[in-house]
Amino acid sequence: MTFLSPTFLFLFLPVFLVVYTLFRREWRGLVLLAASLVFIAFQSKFYAAFYVGYLLVNYLFGRWLEKARDEDKSRKWALAISVMINVLLLVGFKLLLQYKADILAWNPGDAFGLNRWLRAFALPIGFSYTAFQIIAYLIDVANEITDSEKNLLRFANFTLMFPKMLSGPIERYRDIHTELADTPESIEQIANGLRRFIVGLGKKVLIADVVGKVVGQVFALDSPNIGPAYAWFALVGFAIQLYFDFSGYADMAIGIGQMMGFSFAENFNYPYIAKSVGEFWRRWHITLSSWFRDYIFLPIEISQRRNRRIPQQANLLLIFVLTGLWHGLTLNFVIWGCLFAMAMILESSFSGKWLKKLWTPLQHVWTLGWVLVAWVFFRSPNLLFAIKFFRSLLGLKPAVDYPFSQLIPFGLIDNSTWIALALGILLALPLGKMLNQWISQRLAGKPKLELAWLIVRDVLLMVLLVASVAMIASSGFTPGVYEQF
Repeated sequence: MTFLSPTFLFLFLPVFLVVYTLFRREWRGLVLLAASLVFIAFQSKFYAAFYVGYLLVNYLFGRWLEKARDEDKSRKWALAISVMINVLLLVGFKLLLQYKADILAWNPGDAFGLNRWLRAFALPIGFSYTAFQIIAYLIDVANEITDSEKNLLRFANFTLMFPKMLSGPIERYRDIHTELADTPESIEQIANGLRRFIVGLGKKVLIADVVGKVVGQVFALDSPNIGPAYAWFALVGFAIQLYFDFSGYADMAIGIGQMMGFSFAENFNYPYIAKSVGEFWRRWHITLSSWFRDYIFLPIEISQRRNRRIPQQANLLLIFVLTGLWHGLTLNFVIWGCLFAMAMILESSFSGKWLKKLWTPLQHVWTLGWVLVAWVFFRSPNLLFAIKFFRSLLGLKPAVDYPFSQLIPFGLIDNSTWIALALGILLALPLGKMLNQWISQRLAGKPKLELAWLIVRDVLLMVLLVASVAMIASSGFTPGVYEQF
């Protein structure tokens, strides 16, 4: 079950919100936990049981770390053990998922009775995000940034809260612990959350999924023996698909959180308007990049203030290699991470001063060019495919270069795809935000006109909702790109 499945949209979410709202505050934590376990159980009952054990173990780890604070040696051992267990679980699950086909081939006769289970194996829903949340919580408790959560129900909801399971955001316990204890309720907050959810749903269904169909055709080829025009269409299309897919899920998660009284962290801030690769990462998947900055990069840098043994550039490379491995244990993701590290090292060196002096449009070209190159490795199924795709981008590989109206081998690029791509490019810019601000300023102090605009806005949102639901009903839905991580 995902946010786009009919079961979620028409049954799970409405029933949950009605029950959650009707219950008294002191009972809402139980309602939320029950809903989260049901949400996980839709994927697998085994994973629901796993998560119950997982949260209990880490609840005890948090209590242990708080008691061990007074003794430095005990604190270090407690922190090392608790963090290592979480890291090993995450790496173990990812390795098993990555190599399950090889294991099945190695064990054709099911010698150990594992094949049936292994064929159905998938990464526990949201585990990459959950593990990072827990690791951050444990480190914060050990460093006395926050106290451990004594209430098991609150800790369970922090760990398993279903809106943020699929694609984050990666929340910090210290940012939402007060809301876990007492979630504020407001009709306005519920309405704003619903609006945010509808916007996210539209971004995912009407832009990402539409553009993604053509993109998927290209990257599903055995070999990208295509003309440069079509290759560039696929690459730009993937950049739009990825952004609207991931940010759409983030909007839906934040919207559901708002409806429940939670203020989740923002995960995107118009990344494609960045003027440098460093700025891009301050705008893209903000909660992940800030996690690596706060819990790996800065501690390493602080530890080397007096005696620097490793250059800062090496630490930066380490961070982005780890970021790549978080996405997948393949060479493609390692190269993807290294490319971003190289760009940021260049920007922090002497050449970075020269880049800052460039004409602003050229700064955007530098940033987008580097990001697009990196996206090739991110999307390609393997390194050989990526290399061949670059050759197609540059027109170096002979290919039958059909006009866009005759792309029979790869499927027609119809008008709806072109419209979705154009809308995606426009909405990736803060034009809507600027328009809303302009309208608000113009209507300030004019209550009747303000009311009229609010009505028009909400009517448009209802049209967007109907269009999104109609698209799901007619074409189905595709899982989010970042659900696999």
